[in-house]
Amino acid sequence: MIPQLIRSRHVTSYLACTAMLLALQVACSTDHPDIDLASRLLPFCPNLAITATATAQSAFPGYSATKINDGDRDTTVGGQSSWANADMYGPDGFLPNWVALDFGGPQTFSRIDLYTTSGYELQNYDIQVPSGGTWSTIASVRGNRGTLVTTTFSAVAAAQLRILGLRGPEIQPQYVRVNELEVTNCAVQARWPMVRS
Repeated sequence: MIPQLIRSRHVTSYLACTAMLLALQVACSTDHPDIDLASRLLPFCPNLAITATATAQSAFPGYSATKINDGDRDTTVGGQSSWANADMYGPDGFLPNWVALDFGGPQTFSRIDLYTTSGYELQNYDIQVPSGGTWSTIASVRGNRGTLVTTTFSAVAAAQLRILGLRGPEIQPQYVRVNELEVTNCAVQARWPMVRS
């Protein structure tokens, strides 16, 4: 009787929460039809990048590596929104150049959503994880022209991940820019968390 009661309470709580989410979606959609609240909250798909530590081989002045996992998908050009390699303006700045995430321990992931700068899109890069004291490429992107690139692959478990930038846009091929990285083990975009706490 008690286990059945517990299950019943869990089902009731779940149904109540689902109904509340749908009610919120309807209420928000009345004034803001562009907001699809339910799809943003369900399914639960954590963005592993948010709590990781970002570092880079080099950085153009004002273009910090911390921009790649601050939860901001803005693809506007500028240091307020992205990381870029230093090129001649800092040590070890020429391509290839990497920006990396350290998760603080092994994490399993199978999808990377990379946001790059509008008008200055990152064309060629490799997605890499540590392997036996070196870096192993698990996926490659060539000839990109979009601001959002979704790459999926067989799930891997790793404590670090890096983007090795090989070529920037035609107008500035010597610069690679990453505005945001989202790392998940889901078939959909990250839902939570989206911003640092």
